[in-house]
Amino acid sequence: MKRFRTAHIAAASILFLSLAGPAMAYKWPGDGPSIGGAVAAKSIGRHCKGVLTGADMAEIETFLSKAAADYAAVEKERAASRHGYKPRSLDSILAALATSYDGKYGDGGACGSSAAEEARDMLARIRKMMAEGGSVFALPSDPNRIPDTAEVMQARIVGEKCEGVLSATQLAELNLYVAKAHVRFARKATDADGRTMLDHESSSEAAMARDFQPARDCTLGAVAEARQTAARVSRIEASTAK
Repeated sequence: MKRFRTAHIAAASILFLSLAGPAMAYKWPGDGPSIGGAVAAKSIGRHCKGVLTGADMAEIETFLSKAAADYAAVEKERAASRHGYKPRSLDSILAALATSYDGKYGDGGACGSSAAEEARDMLARIRKMMAEGGSVFALPSDPNRIPDTAEVMQARIVGEKCEGVLSATQLAELNLYVAKAHVRFARKATDADGRTMLDHESSSEAAMARDFQPARDCTLGAVAEARQTAARVSRIEASTAK
């Protein structure tokens, strides 16, 4: 399936789900590590004296290298299954995050017990994941993978534009999944950051919808991908409802 204008929305969803950091609290969402949290911890370690050791920083670097390799594998698999898809790199996102967090902690003013706890919490998560041998980014073919907002938005566009592909229930579940992700992000972001990200995702999805041409884009591959994403979301919604 042609990805329309999805490079920017896919990158945004990575930031949205796994990179966006807390503005007021040290605790990151979930129990596992995220690359955004790792970049924040690295910046805290560099600028906040005595928080992390050299060995701690090396562990974070190893995790970020693994994240880049896992992401490259994901992009390679996507390129193999989608005609014309150009694999993306994590480098620009990591660089942008580093600039942002270095700006926050660079003068030492944001250093304190909360920042130290944030960094140590993320380091503990990194150690646990690395010891267990998990992947930072699951391959698209992984049946247990949690969909990101970009592919959920793409699935609901296909469901809305391609007649009979998804049921009303499936479309409602896709809408709920995105709405919950928005709420999780907004709770951890400043109001300005939350509004900026939500506006960006909304405008990106609108651009995708405008570019979508049913006669051209309702392909067997697009339909199969939308149904697979909807099935994953349905399983997640069913498990969280218990």
